[in-house]
Amino acid sequence: ESLLSLLVRENRLAQAVTYCLEHQVSPQVFVDVVAQHCLAHNMLHTLQKVILAHDPSLTKMSEYLTALKEFLFARRALDVLYSYQVCTRDYLNAGLLAMRLFSSSTTWDARVGHLQNSYAHLSAALL
Repeated sequence: ESLLSLLVRENRLAQAVTYCLEHQVSPQVFVDVVAQHCLAHNMLHTLQKVILAHDPSLTKMSEYLTALKEFLFARRALDVLYSYQVCTRDYLNAGLLAMRLFSSSTTWDARVGHLQNSYAHLSAALL
């Protein structure tokens, strides 16, 4: 865990993801070390890009992504969670979350955008 922490602190996310996979780090440690750091330093979108570059099919990273999405929901990082749901093709939950984002949006444009996204995701989930 200390080597993983060092890699993350040094912003070597690609190596940190490789380390997690090669050493079968538990999803909870991944969240505690990698996700916490990325959330604190506004790097969750960077982490998403690293994960996609490392595992385009997202099969190797599925347990980590599930734990990460649970972490984001618990932290109420809903915009980022939405991005991860779309990335993982979790269209049903992305559609439901887009409705929630619609309800909490304060501008007309944001509300319409979230409503359109919700419709698109829920339609995709039904196919």
